[in-house]
Amino acid sequence: MKSRVAIACGSAAALVLLLPRLGYADVHAPMHLTWDAPAQCPQQAAVEERMAELTASLAGKLKPSRLRAEGRIESIGERYRLTLVIHDGSAVGTRVIESDSCEDLGGAAAVTLGLLVRVEQTSNARLSDSTLGGVAEQPPRKPASTKPRPRPESPAQPIVDQGHEPTSRSQWDWLLRVPRIGIDVGVFPRPSYGAGLALGLGHQGWRVLLGGTLWLPQSIPVPGFPGFSVETNRASLDLEGRRSWQVGRFEVGPCLIANLDGVVARGSGPGVVSRSRQVVWLSLGLGLGGAWRLQEHTSVTLNVGGRFSTSRPHLVIHSLPEVHRVRPAAVGARVAYQWIF
Repeated sequence: MKSRVAIACGSAAALVLLLPRLGYADVHAPMHLTWDAPAQCPQQAAVEERMAELTASLAGKLKPSRLRAEGRIESIGERYRLTLVIHDGSAVGTRVIESDSCEDLGGAAAVTLGLLVRVEQTSNARLSDSTLGGVAEQPPRKPASTKPRPRPESPAQPIVDQGHEPTSRSQWDWLLRVPRIGIDVGVFPRPSYGAGLALGLGHQGWRVLLGGTLWLPQSIPVPGFPGFSVETNRASLDLEGRRSWQVGRFEVGPCLIANLDGVVARGSGPGVVSRSRQVVWLSLGLGLGGAWRLQEHTSVTLNVGGRFSTSRPHLVIHSLPEVHRVRPAAVGARVAYQWIF
């Protein structure tokens, strides 16, 4: 008899422990949500779980919601931005929220949508554009302390705004691209390969960088004269100005390019007195640049572009035909690992 009582008590205890887990597994999001966020930020399941907790008091009374929303968190420099587009039939409202923490933005999205569901369920009326784009209800606040506190010099940055556009950041970021690998086609008869680095500044979507590249030496043979050639060593400086637009972890935009090439050349062959000569010329062009944000302070960049030479130096060996003349146009690409400070 005692063993049966023990078995019954153990079964009852297991059932008590299991019931909350079963109920938790049955929680469903109270509205349709489409969510896009970086990997380090709260994902859709976490946001929907929090929404379900906020509407748990309506259990059994919750009717199918007309509301649907699209939420997206994107990185903007050292901060994060949440954009919520909320629909109730033909009514549409947009909320833009910024914070230093993407965890806070996930919670803000869940609270905002959960409160709107509560308003919809209790009012049984369609929500207006202003309600969807504003704040229908405020989450409960902790009671204020009775101790006097000094007034802050500047107001704290809110996590949830009133649906207005965020204020612009005035911070400039230092950008360091190293290593930077490049390929050029058009300067010499064969493609050129080089490596270097670039340093610059970034502000919102603007990028300005100055870079340098050392290219692998090339030997250019004299046409029709075996054994004779011109040995070249090339270095270049390039200035890039770009305006980019960000989409999630990616940014892309057009850029202006100014390139200054310097070549040191000397002749080689039987009876040739080896003397080095230097030549420098300027090229201008257009390109397209982009970046893929890996982490908050690092990304991989890719730039491709074409440029036109303002002059066309030619390489010759005395008493021999012209060896090579720089072509009027060249194209190139640079890929780099970028550090953001």
